[in-house]
Amino acid sequence: MLRDVMGSEPGTTSETLAVLMSGPPAYPEGKLLGVPIIDSSTGTAQTEASMDLLEAWGLTGVITTLVFDTTSTTSSNSGVHRGTAKLLEEKLSTNVFYLACRHHILEVLVRAV
Repeated sequence: MLRDVMGSEPGTTSETLAVLMSGPPAYPEGKLLGVPIIDSSTGTAQTEASMDLLEAWGLTGVITTLVFDTTSTTSSNSGVHRGTAKLLEEKLSTNVFYLACRHHILEVLVRAV
């Protein structure tokens, strides 16, 4: 989640979601599809915003892998029933490979060295 620092009123913020696509041949270096403002951080809200962007870019038929954060504050991403990854897989009507981010786990391991 990103905070919208350009909120409608000074001092206010909005929840936003960065949606990216990468993979050859079209986007080997990656492409930011959009950063929509969402009502909440729920899996449903994130799924709807992501699907809107995937449909707008004509990418719903080419998704094979979902990458998502797995920190304790992001269970809305990885929940097995209502998480964004699971809901996106259902909306796309295809099996996808889940690639959960392990960045923070690697930081813990490096600190122990």
